[in-house]
Amino acid sequence: MAMFEKNTIVRSQAGYPKELLSRRQFLKLLALGVASASSSMLGACQPVDPIQATALPSQTPSPTPEPRPSSTATVVEESAPAKQANIVRTRHPGVWQGETLDPAALREMLDASLARLTHIEDAQKAWESCFKPHERVAIKVNSIIHGSTHLALALAVAERLQDAGVPAEQITLYDRSSQELRNSGFPVSTSGDGLRCTGTDGQLVDGWEVNGSAVSLSQVLAECDALINIPILKAFSLGGLSFAMKNHYGSVDNPSRFHGMNFAPGITGLNALEPIRDRTRLIIGDVLTQETHQDEFDYVVVGGTKALLMGTDPVAIDSIGLQMSEVALESLGVNIRTVQAQAGEWLQAGADAGLGVFELAQINISEIGL
Repeated sequence: MAMFEKNTIVRSQAGYPKELLSRRQFLKLLALGVASASSSMLGACQPVDPIQATALPSQTPSPTPEPRPSSTATVVEESAPAKQANIVRTRHPGVWQGETLDPAALREMLDASLARLTHIEDAQKAWESCFKPHERVAIKVNSIIHGSTHLALALAVAERLQDAGVPAEQITLYDRSSQELRNSGFPVSTSGDGLRCTGTDGQLVDGWEVNGSAVSLSQVLAECDALINIPILKAFSLGGLSFAMKNHYGSVDNPSRFHGMNFAPGITGLNALEPIRDRTRLIIGDVLTQETHQDEFDYVVVGGTKALLMGTDPVAIDSIGLQMSEVALESLGVNIRTVQAQAGEWLQAGADAGLGVFELAQINISEIGL
């Protein structure tokens, strides 16, 4: 494999190489008091009133106010507790029937995951608590040739949205290209009755900025009220890991600008944009692939666990994805140092930006076996 070499590596307790994260950096992350999507697991799944699609520029942080003298005694407060993220990992022994995913098993996995995540025992009510009939729901899939979101999973999610009262015509599966969607088996449709499925194909909305560069977003994303992210877990040579945050490279024009030296600030800035950050209701990580395999372009589709990950924190989802990727890559007999180094950089940047948490000690994983 071109991007890896066989080697041994000393790992920190959190799962990253010790040389990648200093004690000072670790303590800094533990002391972060920034707001993140994981701060309220249920709140991030609450429907809101319809959003007017307007192009918003990147936000500039407000200056820190100057401290003012006080004549009263000052109480020194302890540092705020570290943020926590909640992730559900669900497995079903019958999800694969030979080479075909079982739709009924997928629906069971989705229902069990959302009921656990929202603490609403009735799965139907859990879906209804997250999505309302008036909302336009965008579902971001990954249809690139190096490993695509399983169509059966995306359709099962769309079915559950319809069961919650969202009309099929208000649900759109999307990625960057209609042709790539077709190549991966997705039924492209933009009119008539039923579910919508389309590539961006130049249908873009201008007015955003990432890392000092003007960007345009998919019209489907810009006009939605709620967003569901369904990435498939892959390791790759340009950023280490492709999962929740990287999936939105298919939501923007010319994502090649955010590779190489621009990867960490690019992936962080993109996921901090309001349509992605504030409209994401669910992230459903596709780790259903039966066996880990590598293609000729150094993409490794992570398999073997036949699982779904569900949460609302993209950094935490990716951190668990990194952990699962390490196991899969080691099963191929390759060194994981490159993936850890590349992914660790932008995961830390995402945590610093308030997008979520990446330390495994701050992530609560609830396991479900059906």
